Amino acid sequence: MEVLQHKEHASGSNLTQCATFGSRKVSISSRCMSTHAAAFRPREKLSLNARIGQNLVSTLATSIMQNKFDEAFRVSSGAAPSQLDLAPATYGKGGQGVMISFGIASCSLGLVLVATTPRGVCAVALGDSEQELEAALRREFFAADVQRDQSELQDSLEHVLQVLEGREPHGRLSLDVRATAWQWKVWRALCEIKAGQRCSYAQVAQNMGAPNAVRAVARACATNPIALVVPCHRVVRGDGSLAGYRWGLERKKILLAREKAAIENL
Repeated sequence: MEVLQHKEHASGSNLTQCATFGSRKVSISSRCMSTHAAAFRPREKLSLNARIGQNLVSTLATSIMQNKFDEAFRVSSGAAPSQLDLAPATYGKGGQGVMISFGIASCSLGLVLVATTPRGVCAVALGDSEQELEAALRREFFAADVQRDQSELQDSLEHVLQVLEGREPHGRLSLDVRATAWQWKVWRALCEIKAGQRCSYAQVAQNMGAPNAVRAVARACATNPIALVVPCHRVVRGDGSLAGYRWGLERKKILLAREKAAIENL
């Protein structure tokens, strides 16, 4: 992050340093640093004040960069998680500014809905009612132009159905999903779990180098909007029992059993 402008001005005995980051401006007053510098001689005090000011400015710059990094991302799947291509998502909150097409197909777990923007899949959901699936999609993307287009979604539906049935899908499936950097980090870690395997929330957190973030991992799993493609169904409790699943525990149980059988039959 580059400091575009840096100014100092005095008001009485108070020295204020101003730094501008693009459209953001921050003022750092020497009064808030005086307590820490009270034990030093004048020259040392001025030097300490300057160092503290620089550290505060540096911290703010890092914070702004992290906020930008935590904006929405898109990812292309079909490769190893370490090869995933991250780039800014194409739409705002609620799908603002984008047209979303969706299709629904019957499957062994009921119905599956796949929705896409012009750049990739933005939602995959399981359910029992076409009306409920469509209504949930429209609630999620309340600001988008949502239209059903079964023929346009045929390839994406086929890809998801292959995953659902435990078969290796052909080709790549591009995704266009709004998420924080943390969510994508968790979801990429889930993609490291191979079909037929299970991993606890604690193990996922440990593998990510964040052993104390078990609850945060669970929240990222619970908010996964692309069922099957990001295999959150492979995450279980520490004792091996099944935890909650957005699309129903019975579906989770069937998916795990199906994947295990497919591996054993290879």
